[in-house]
Amino acid sequence: MKGFVSEELTEFAQMIYQQGISADLSSQIIELLIDKIGLILGGSCFFSSQAVYKATTQFAAPGNARVAYYGDKLSPEQAAFINASFGHAQDFDDTHLQAITHPGGVIIPAAFAIANQSGATPQQIIRAVAVGLEIMIRIACSIPACHAKGFHTPTVAGPFAAAITASLLLSLNHQQCLNALSIAGSYAGGLWEYTQTGGTAKRMHCAIAATAGIKAAYLAAQGITGPHSILDGKFGVCHVFDNGSHTQQLNTELGEEYLLKTIAIKNYNCPFSIHAALEALLEVCQLYKIEIGEIEKIEVGTSRFTLNHVGKIRHPKNAMEAQFSMVFTLALALVKRPPQMHDYSEENIDDPEVRLLSSKIHLYEDALATREQGENMGSIVKVIAKGKQHFERRIKYAKGTQQNRLSIAEIESKFKNCVSPVMDESKSNTLLEKIKNFPHLTNSEELTDLWNLQEETASVSRGKL
Repeated sequence: MKGFVSEELTEFAQMIYQQGISADLSSQIIELLIDKIGLILGGSCFFSSQAVYKATTQFAAPGNARVAYYGDKLSPEQAAFINASFGHAQDFDDTHLQAITHPGGVIIPAAFAIANQSGATPQQIIRAVAVGLEIMIRIACSIPACHAKGFHTPTVAGPFAAAITASLLLSLNHQQCLNALSIAGSYAGGLWEYTQTGGTAKRMHCAIAATAGIKAAYLAAQGITGPHSILDGKFGVCHVFDNGSHTQQLNTELGEEYLLKTIAIKNYNCPFSIHAALEALLEVCQLYKIEIGEIEKIEVGTSRFTLNHVGKIRHPKNAMEAQFSMVFTLALALVKRPPQMHDYSEENIDDPEVRLLSSKIHLYEDALATREQGENMGSIVKVIAKGKQHFERRIKYAKGTQQNRLSIAEIESKFKNCVSPVMDESKSNTLLEKIKNFPHLTNSEELTDLWNLQEETASVSRGKL
């Protein structure tokens, strides 16, 4: 009888974990670590992050897993929940465009929490992260109807991948790893309604997935079992969150072609579905020297997915709503600057010039953008200005995509900007060098001990989300 895909994914995971990955993949993992650790530390100072920290530590469980900024050592489950919430406190984290998910946001916090506890080496962490990223992307790619059904892919696909990552770092055997992945299906969920009316619960979605995977691994280690048909079975993920017609995405060219190579690192602090339109708008206005006061109308053609994702909120009342409002974010980028870590402030949200310009932005479905959704998140922008011609620009591959990658210098600059509210330049340089040298460190604590910043930081910027 043909085995289930979960068995094949488990075999792949253990093989790669034992044999290692290429130098190119290892270098890419380091870039993702730079990005994610910067976001975790920088994200620690937002209101939603502080709320998560306070709520979680009310029932603190002792352990060796380091909490970023505050420095506590908690259980892997709790540390991963807090750190992953910090890392997703804004919408600045890595994205896989075809899968429409944030793999690093789930896998990296889970991996460090488990490694702190288990004593796994940096090389083992890098391999486990690579495996987790690949599995999460493949599962998300196998359920393309997930968002249309109202679910968020990190909380659907993330628990499975985090379970495998945790299992590897805990040195579980094949059957235990398989059961951890199977148990994770009982945690899959997470709704997409925040794209319609906001709410800060979304900031915890990567954390929910990371914690679920860790729980699944520890349960499997103690003998709990799960249905091995959890991915491709009648009531498995591919049929419940999609129609079951994309299961080939789970294992096509598995181990030969790595989908994690196409993870994009964001250049702007907003959903990736906004990035192409943002760049097109700025390019048109700069190229043709269009002043904001001259603009009569801005027309943005984009995909049906993008309209549902970031096109519903026109009059944001808070940072979360503003971040998922394409019209507001485009206006913010033109009036102020392309959004970075702390740009969704109350001052900017209430800015009359931003509000006025956003009222002039009109969105519509562009057939080409919809047809190419998944390959890219492209948009076309037309600016209509007083006394001037109409100018337009289409961008398919925004900065940060595989076709238009950020340089290592740009990734490092983003890291420094993100951590600047909680870490001075000297300390950020020290931490950055540690991350770049991570494969050669003795253990994970050499890196995570540098995350303990509370006693050294006189004040922390407070964001309201």
